[in-house]
Amino acid sequence: MGRRKSKNKAGRGKKGEISASAVIYRGPITPRASKKEVSTHTLCLHQSIALTTTGAGLLNNSIGSSPAGVPQWSSLVNVYDEYRTLGLKVKFVPYDRYMTQLASPSLPVYRVVDHDNAAVLTTIASVTEYESVEMDGSTDPWTKSAEMSDVGEAGFVNTAAPVSMYYIKLFGSGFAASFGVGQLLITYLVQFRGVGV
Repeated sequence: MGRRKSKNKAGRGKKGEISASAVIYRGPITPRASKKEVSTHTLCLHQSIALTTTGAGLLNNSIGSSPAGVPQWSSLVNVYDEYRTLGLKVKFVPYDRYMTQLASPSLPVYRVVDHDNAAVLTTIASVTEYESVEMDGSTDPWTKSAEMSDVGEAGFVNTAAPVSMYYIKLFGSGFAASFGVGQLLITYLVQFRGVGV
């Protein structure tokens, strides 16, 4: 009788925990059970922000993998020494799903994943250079995810000096100036180690 194939997914150790030595994560961005014998602690953290256009009527947001903006971050800094973000998910809900406001029509909103830098997108041409590009109308809800994908993103970072390793970027043009488009719910799947683990 042959051996059964392992069902462990990339980035996971025994019984589903995520190995501290993993350099790629391809799992869901959802809460995970922690076990006392594991040297890391993985949490789902959330932040909600308004998506508003610039004074020039542009959407050009860059949402980084650093979870430092979540409300409980200052408390987590006092508990853990280091962290890394395994995955980032952005969920968008429009304010005006059925276009009852006429201040700005439904226009395309592009979104991409960037594993390089935080520079905002400035043109549609710059958006379409990305393989990960997706597009929906500004009155349509959507979700976009990004995951840790290489050695450069897999290193643990001091919780007192958080940095973003990858980004979800948005771009849209032709909107009214300083126009409230919708609300973003940002979910970070964060792995901690040190002191509180």
